[in-house]
Amino acid sequence: VSISPALSDGMVVRGSKSDGFQVLLDGLPIYSRSHMFGLFDAFNEDALQQVGFYYGIAPASYQAPPGGTVSFLTRTGSREAVSGSLGASSTSVQGTIEGPMGGGRGSWLISARKSYLDDVDWFGNSSLIAQGLDVGRETSLVGTDRGPFEVLNGSADYHDIHANLYLEGRSGSQVSVTGYTGGDQTSQNAQRRVVGGNGSVGQNTSANSTWGASAVGLRYQTRLGRSAFLKTTVGVTSYDGTFLN
Repeated sequence: VSISPALSDGMVVRGSKSDGFQVLLDGLPIYSRSHMFGLFDAFNEDALQQVGFYYGIAPASYQAPPGGTVSFLTRTGSREAVSGSLGASSTSVQGTIEGPMGGGRGSWLISARKSYLDDVDWFGNSSLIAQGLDVGRETSLVGTDRGPFEVLNGSADYHDIHANLYLEGRSGSQVSVTGYTGGDQTSQNAQRRVVGGNGSVGQNTSANSTWGASAVGLRYQTRLGRSAFLKTTVGVTSYDGTFLN
């Protein structure tokens, strides 16, 4: 297993193409797998229960392609009492709140994360933005009539939200409703020197990008006899993006 030259392109298993590698969240494919062009994971670890990585033959319950699968499972909330947590890293702040429902036979959970890369420039946040936006890179334009870019400013922001509702029936059946949405927004302004008939002048350039993914799923599991279960999952997942230069 190796990382492709562009980290945001995904992972490569046994020489397969990067688009042959899929990421599942509660059985639903997620097409925006990272934040900031591959610098950060798309999922908040506080909302995850377990992760499975299948690079060979996957269990029959997964529609796994030959390029490999990473399957994330959203955890259920506390069935004892309402509780919450709040934390921060050098790039984002995140919080989780959870509690029981249905007389203790179920639970709910909401977990969210929001970056503050633009608000607090510490521990190299500005360098992370420049790396993610791929600005300030040396080019072969030096010495021609179009000089290198001078980055004036850049901004980046990402967020993600997880939600889970879980309920057990008296017969042992289980119903789970999960939701996820996450996205990024970046922009940068730059200037380059252009040699024209009237000498060297500055030419302004800008780039703006917005993209993200969402998924909502319903999973129902019931017992069939003593040693068999029937599990049904339905849902919808989407991806959208806008890129303007």
